[in-house]
Amino acid sequence: MDIRTEKPEDLEAVRNLNIAAFGRENEANLVDRLRGMGSTFSFVAVQSDRIVGHLFFSLVTVEGKCCELLPTLMLRIQRRLL
Repeated sequence: MDIRTEKPEDLEAVRNLNIAAFGRENEANLVDRLRGMGSTFSFVAVQSDRIVGHLFFSLVTVEGKCCELLPTLMLRIQRRLL
């Protein structure tokens, strides 16, 4: 398994993975909106040329005073080991 920076051609697979991981579109929609705001970091886990995990970080302001880098999605790894 390799971890690499998300590429534009990964967006559909990442969206589908997030929907499958959370069982709804809310989190995938949030990632889509945040991705365009800048100050985000998005990585994918790839196994056998297939995206099997996603890790997404974005900057947030807490109580208008500080900024932190927080993960908004957890890494989802294929359960079946090769």
